[in-house]
Amino acid sequence: MQLKAKTIEVNRHRLNIFENEIGAGKPTFVFLSGMGIGAAYYDFYRLTEELSDYHLVLVDLLGHGLNIQGQAFTERNATNIQAELAEVLKNYAGENTAVVAHSFMGVYLNLLLQNNRPKLGGLVFIDPTVPAALLNQPAAIQSGLTEAQAAQKLHRQGQPLPRPDADLDPALPEGLAQAAQELYLSTSGSALEINELENALATARLAQDLTIPANYPTLNFMSSLNHRDYLNFGNPYFNEQERSAAVLLNGHHFLHWLHPRFMAASITNFLAH
Repeated sequence: MQLKAKTIEVNRHRLNIFENEIGAGKPTFVFLSGMGIGAAYYDFYRLTEELSDYHLVLVDLLGHGLNIQGQAFTERNATNIQAELAEVLKNYAGENTAVVAHSFMGVYLNLLLQNNRPKLGGLVFIDPTVPAALLNQPAAIQSGLTEAQAAQKLHRQGQPLPRPDADLDPALPEGLAQAAQELYLSTSGSALEINELENALATARLAQDLTIPANYPTLNFMSSLNHRDYLNFGNPYFNEQERSAAVLLNGHHFLHWLHPRFMAASITNFLAH
């Protein structure tokens, strides 16, 4: 599949994205990685390979993936990230568009949709963060912050990092895996990453009592690793829309690395109906 690198302007920043060139009328899927330095192109590579007949847009917001190096610092708080997300979605909104969001990106999307209602055909969440569960276990964020700060310190000392501050799909083709590894080693501990982590619990508090508005059908893939969060704290991504569905899959937080073919079929069927 050929994805073309492009740039779009979002709140005075030029953001790098990847998009394929598919004829008009095809459904559009906008992919957004979770918190951290992970790049959508690498994170969703094998899932998008299964969706290559559709219009695909892979977006890194400011501070993520390919939009860290060379970017001016802008506070990574809920207000700014929502504004950037709204600008991105404005370019692709429509009844034939679905947003595919992983992890903490679900929190930002939930906050945005309370006041900004772009026209969308559906929302797909991959093991999305439950704000109340995160607030109940703040050590998870502190651990990530400590790791990022340690990486930043090594960079400033000119020392090599023992490993990147990001997860990598072990089944990526060798060339892509090497490129992702090099990117993540160079961007681990960035000021943007650290700032987003510093703001994460405040962002979660804003969203802890919110549910996705009922006018949006949702498809929620939950991992067996984290499904107790949904049982104990509720699922804010499963709403009252009649087409909404939740699927429990065996595996870790990156379900799209384990079940790309099944998830691709589920996503296309969800948007079609």
